[in-house]
Amino acid sequence: MGFGLLNYKSAEFAIEIALLVIGIALYLKRNVIKSAGRKIGIVVFGVVLILVQTQTTFWGWPLSSNRIVLLTALFTAIAFVLEKQRRTHI
Repeated sequence: MGFGLLNYKSAEFAIEIALLVIGIALYLKRNVIKSAGRKIGIVVFGVVLILVQTQTTFWGWPLSSNRIVLLTALFTAIAFVLEKQRRTHI
């Protein structure tokens, strides 16, 4: 059902960005990351996700757009690589 936040773009955007930032902060806090490059990669990845969220919230791409599917696949692959680096450096 939800709270109907899709009708209030600014509130929906603020909540989604807050959840993303909190998630990244918790991830960085709870995981021992020795590599500064990996930490920077995770933060840059978060910034890119915020930029994409800004684009899709305020200028909108249709959900069925091939670009959205491509971005989802690309971000999934990037997240996989960042997480795989963690496992190989433990």
